[in-house]
Amino acid sequence: MKPFIALAASTPFLLLAGVGHAASFSFADPNCSSFTIDAGGVISCVTGTPTTPTVKPTCSVSAPATAVTGSTVTIAASCSPGPITAYSWTGTPSVGGLSTSVNFTTAGSYTYTVAASNAAGDGSASPSKTIVVSDAPSGGGGTVGSCPSTPAGTVIVGVDGKDVLSPIEFNRAFDGPGNKIDSRTEAGQIKSWEFDNNAFLNGKITGTHGNYGQNIKDWSISACPGDFSTALAPKCKKIGYSDVSIYYHASDATKGCLVPPGQKMYLNVRATESGLSAGYIVGNVPSAKLP
Repeated sequence: MKPFIALAASTPFLLLAGVGHAASFSFADPNCSSFTIDAGGVISCVTGTPTTPTVKPTCSVSAPATAVTGSTVTIAASCSPGPITAYSWTGTPSVGGLSTSVNFTTAGSYTYTVAASNAAGDGSASPSKTIVVSDAPSGGGGTVGSCPSTPAGTVIVGVDGKDVLSPIEFNRAFDGPGNKIDSRTEAGQIKSWEFDNNAFLNGKITGTHGNYGQNIKDWSISACPGDFSTALAPKCKKIGYSDVSIYYHASDATKGCLVPPGQKMYLNVRATESGLSAGYIVGNVPSAKLP
């Protein structure tokens, strides 16, 4: 009998044998674990069968480099080759599985590593990933539970609420870039537009003079309706502007007004010119989505 011959291919292979000659073949392909041979001698890979990994997985940790207290951060593993059968994490607060959302309540440095297992065995720990958590600035976007008294004459337009002028409320404009509110604040009043951030890591809220007047007004973003207090972070407040851009960030107060995911917030617009209402058109221009 002729010796075995090892062949490798990733496409169908036609097996031919001369008349009167016996032959045995060993057929191997590192990209395929199962084969068929049809009546015509064509060898084909059986698709749909997962390839069993032959090397242990390597991993990395995906997470932001910075965060602030009270914010929620997603910490995730990226490992290959798969399929992955188990994950092993180090770090506190604890993380498990492919990803976990962690809420940091105390400032400090938090370091994580992850290792994974597949059919080939247990992989080594990943390079470490450190998240530096700083205290949220006092008043940085307002602090829930410590709001000052809502000023008299403040009109609050809630999520799914109804404004007398704008066809939509600000939460819809914030969630749907391209949508804008077109309204005004009456003389001597504040209009507070309630919204929450469930989609965007950072961006800017833009306000221009609208169809209901071009007068000067004050602007703020806060967890409190009508809030223009001195405790409010400077990045969250613009005083005496007709047109404005207020930059925001979901977790880093150094990069914009802090607008944490899922927290009820207010865009406050105050008419400041005596006896005059203040018109405006406002929209959201996001730069990046939440991870």
